[in-house]
Amino acid sequence: MVYSTISCWSLILAMIILLSSDSATGFSSTSLRFKQQRSFLDASAEDRLESVKAGALGALVGGVCSTPFNYLSASVTNAPNVLGQWEFDTDMCSLEAALFAIVYRYVVREKDKENSMLQQGVSGAFVIVRTLPKVTVPSYCSAIPLECKYFYVFDNDTILLLLGAGVASVATFLPVWLALERVMNEKGWIERFESFKEE
Repeated sequence: MVYSTISCWSLILAMIILLSSDSATGFSSTSLRFKQQRSFLDASAEDRLESVKAGALGALVGGVCSTPFNYLSASVTNAPNVLGQWEFDTDMCSLEAALFAIVYRYVVREKDKENSMLQQGVSGAFVIVRTLPKVTVPSYCSAIPLECKYFYVFDNDTILLLLGAGVASVATFLPVWLALERVMNEKGWIERFESFKEE
């Protein structure tokens, strides 16, 4: 659906802006032999491999964990093609979770691994970005200014939509967050990004 596509492209754009900004320069993997200042575009094959691993983990965990919620959502909203909508939503969740995992690895670096507020902030931002586009404005709401039964676009139907989409979004990104922290902290299967200054 349109909202899923917009959400995916918004995440891609946010990732590109984040990785190409001045503050995002100087990434380096802990596995590199020499510490040096460089941009993301100059990242080594090892760095790219770690990002691919993080993205693959995110896609797998996010897709699997969101599957029952996507089916329930497609059934409850009376989608014309329930199975098709369920498959599409699950595919989009996998893509969104993969992007989340890659961005998370860039943002929560080695020096920030104990910063729970940063971890929650990154995860919460993705939950909000995925949840809000799920709301559809009922036909009985007035426009310019937008007003429904309560305030702005909020009424019984849209509140239920928000709650359902919020639960599904949390079910998509929370397991990915926990899985990333486990494999990066305890298992060491994926290396965090670490910034070094030129000495």
